[in-house]
Amino acid sequence: MISHIPKIHRILPTALALLLILPLLSACRKDKTEATAPKGKKSAAASEPKFSQFQLMQAELVLANTVKPYLVLDLAQGALEIRLKGVIVWDYPLAMDPEESAPLDKFARMFLSDESNPVRPVAGKYLFASQGRSPDTLLAIVSGALNVDPGLLQRDIPSRFQIQWAKNIILDVSTDVTAEPKSKLKNTLLEVSQALQRPFGEGRLTMKMHPDAALTFWRAIEVGLPTLIIPPP
Repeated sequence: MISHIPKIHRILPTALALLLILPLLSACRKDKTEATAPKGKKSAAASEPKFSQFQLMQAELVLANTVKPYLVLDLAQGALEIRLKGVIVWDYPLAMDPEESAPLDKFARMFLSDESNPVRPVAGKYLFASQGRSPDTLLAIVSGALNVDPGLLQRDIPSRFQIQWAKNIILDVSTDVTAEPKSKLKNTLLEVSQALQRPFGEGRLTMKMHPDAALTFWRAIEVGLPTLIIPPP
């Protein structure tokens, strides 16, 4: 009976050969699948969101616990919001100009390209043009009561401004207010600089806003303000 049992020196070479061949077969099958797959499907995994809905909720919980305002770009609901402790304290419809704006999914991917954190601080803000408005009657009364120069309470209604984040991510806001540029030279230099960076990637949303809402939004946004984005569905 012992003579019918295969000897180990006969089995071992066959087993080793299989161990060497199987990975090669698997690699060949993978290469063949990728070569025959449609080009659009090959990068499907790369287009998936980097952060899950749960991770975004966790990020907002952290922001809410700071008891400080933060900005939310809710692309899913089409809303621009300022929140405090998780509560919306100011909002405006996020109606973009389709000819001047990047697709929402592309904008969201660029915004979330930092794999370590879904929250970006505002890196800069720039006012292209504004129209001075004298203090209204209420402000004049307040200035008298507080013994403050009414000129210090004068409000500039924005005509156009930008909110900027790192990696050339921009929210460009304009109103129906007709105004003189603050500095034509600075405006031109900024737009040329952004145009030169565009080939390397740009995420831009362009929108119109009511002048009063634009005034509130412009004055509420400060450099460093944390910003959370909710991607489109």
